[in-house]
Amino acid sequence: MGASAKADQVVKDSVQIVRENLRGHFGAEFAVASGWEDWAAQVQLHSPAVLFLIPHTDEDEDQIPTMEISNDTLASENIRRDHVLGPTGLPPVVLLFGCNTDNAGLPHESFIAYFADYQAAIVISSISKVLGRHAAPLAQDLVERLLAVPRNGDRSFGEVLRELRRRSLLDGPPVALVLKAYGDADWRI
Repeated sequence: MGASAKADQVVKDSVQIVRENLRGHFGAEFAVASGWEDWAAQVQLHSPAVLFLIPHTDEDEDQIPTMEISNDTLASENIRRDHVLGPTGLPPVVLLFGCNTDNAGLPHESFIAYFADYQAAIVISSISKVLGRHAAPLAQDLVERLLAVPRNGDRSFGEVLRELRRRSLLDGPPVALVLKAYGDADWRI
């Protein structure tokens, strides 16, 4: 997991609550990155099946999209294979829950394109701004829904995402409606 230093500004400790919840589910298999180099090191150490980001997005001086986690900024064009794919070669699911992670910059410079180029199985991104106070609980809700699905191949990732959108629309705020899936959303759980 990596999160922006700005994600907790409105709702104090919202990211920490998600971290503790996920640590409770995954134990020693869960890691929090202190910056982008640490992110790559953790990916190489653990070969995670899920890469979970709550970044702040912006653009650099050349108008290249950037993502910030833990006050460390990375341009989309600097995403490397070791940021995505661990030594086991297991294609991960990438959750990009943050400020407009889908529409930043030109399509070939997008975060999605780089994660997909390095074999992410599915990339979930947001097509508009998602505030930190909404991103952390929404991401936690998706992870908990995925963990609750029996591992018998009866449900797809896309079905779980649709369920999350429906619940968000019903219970509000309808922030899950801005999530978009790229890759194999028919992947059976």
